[in-house]
Amino acid sequence: MGRITEAENARRRPRAKAIASSALKDYCVSVPFLDRSAQMKSTWTLVGVFLVLAAATIVLFARGKESKQGRLTGTWECVAHSSAQNDMQFALKLAQTDDTVTGTFIDSSGEYPLISGSYEKGVLEIHAKTREGRYVVTGRLLRGQLSGHWSRGQEAEGGWEGTKSVPAK
Repeated sequence: MGRITEAENARRRPRAKAIASSALKDYCVSVPFLDRSAQMKSTWTLVGVFLVLAAATIVLFARGKESKQGRLTGTWECVAHSSAQNDMQFALKLAQTDDTVTGTFIDSSGEYPLISGSYEKGVLEIHAKTREGRYVVTGRLLRGQLSGHWSRGQEAEGGWEGTKSVPAK
């Protein structure tokens, strides 16, 4: 046997690859579960990738639409001032979600659910109906204290302020 030259080796290489490829194809055709297994793996891989992407999308959209509990949530101990009468103690139990405020107005005559409430652009506005009449209370939160203006129709009005009660531990 003689020595194979580089040129002869280069000529034989493509033919050897073709034979090896053909033998592999024949083997896979004769053992069909190998092809099916490979197909199933790629199918399950695609399903897994799709599920991960779907879950990530749901989480991202859910975070964006989550309601955010606001700084006004809690019980506020307040004092209303009026030139026509003495200062009046009252409390506000508020729950703020985004720019909506709900809760209860509490004074010496009882507890009254808020008719409506909002906190937009830093301004609190609540409406409550008590035995004395309908109140409109507006205010701003500054350094942990609410303060503003209140009115009861055309009958009475004045200023007010309130501080948030610290919950008992």
